[in-house]
Amino acid sequence: MGPGEPTGCSQRGCDGSMRANGMLPTGYEWVPGIQRDAPRGYEWVPGSFADAAAVEPAPAPGGTQASGDVGYSRRVFLLPIALMVDLASTAGGLISPMAKPVKTTTTKPSSAAPKKTVKSLVAEPLAPVIEGNLDAVQIHRGRAAALRLDEVLRFGADPHLAHHNMLAARAALLAARADVDATGFAVDWARVEGVESLALAVIYAAGRVPADPRTTGELLALLAEARPLRALLLSNARTLSLVGRCSPEEVARIERGRGAVDSATDLIDLATLHANRELTGAGSAVTAAQLKRAKALGTEIVQKVRPAGASRASARTADQQNAVALRDRLWTLLVQTHDYFERIAGARWGRDLGKHVPRLQARYVAKKRAKKSAEPVAPTG
Repeated sequence: MGPGEPTGCSQRGCDGSMRANGMLPTGYEWVPGIQRDAPRGYEWVPGSFADAAAVEPAPAPGGTQASGDVGYSRRVFLLPIALMVDLASTAGGLISPMAKPVKTTTTKPSSAAPKKTVKSLVAEPLAPVIEGNLDAVQIHRGRAAALRLDEVLRFGADPHLAHHNMLAARAALLAARADVDATGFAVDWARVEGVESLALAVIYAAGRVPADPRTTGELLALLAEARPLRALLLSNARTLSLVGRCSPEEVARIERGRGAVDSATDLIDLATLHANRELTGAGSAVTAAQLKRAKALGTEIVQKVRPAGASRASARTADQQNAVALRDRLWTLLVQTHDYFERIAGARWGRDLGKHVPRLQARYVAKKRAKKSAEPVAPTG
């Protein structure tokens, strides 16, 4: 194009090149007299024109249509047709007021080390639940019954953990059997090999004894219900004592004390106080249903919790007492066998016996590996 010639897109040119290819939206034309950077994906060639503006179609200067091949020719596309049509689907995708020529770049492969990918965590299968059996109990019942009463130890451990540790100790001793025999220590290897049945007998016997509510969530749930109920009854009694409906000294007596047993007896005493002094009804924050629940809840807690030094034996049936006695005697046999294992390990490993024969209730946690220290780099230059 020479100077003075109109720089713009004629109606024919737009229809014949851009719009025919679906590239120029309806209602756009090339602005006369302004020549800018080529739209994205094109380059300037002789006879091509500037980018478009969203204006009403207007004739070229002089009221005549420009002639010739105006607009962008398909032969100068720098991007594939399919991609250009993709870009034309948005208003700014193809025609931009400040469009710049496309630069073709080649991405160099990165020399950096590839990033480490985190492996997905695979859930490990749960360990099988070890259950004791009655046959194991029958094997050791005679030895357990022969124990003197002053030898019997009270059971208070995790029988499954004891079973695991005794099997680990047995494996260590059997693996070093030749070395142990070389020390001259006389070992009853039948007793060593038969420890698994004894551990299974303890598991079975422990499972036959009713669980102590103090070691379960049952008592905690009862106490959680008792505390706010006690606070309500106590606050109501204090308030009504100020107007003479009950004795302040009696309320203060009930309030004294602490602990689970005291909270339970407080519920019973407060329920009795409210019933005797008729502290429910008008002007009271306590209902008859709450008094009934307080008395029942306090009685239940007292039955499940024994004061320090008191015995629970009288609350057990004869069968339960026999189950407890058998459990304690079998546990005593397992403790004695563990002591025997430690003597064998002491003869072989001396003070390092604990590395081979763990304690009955020992829980070992694998230590984290120490990070390797980086090798010092010699200074350069």
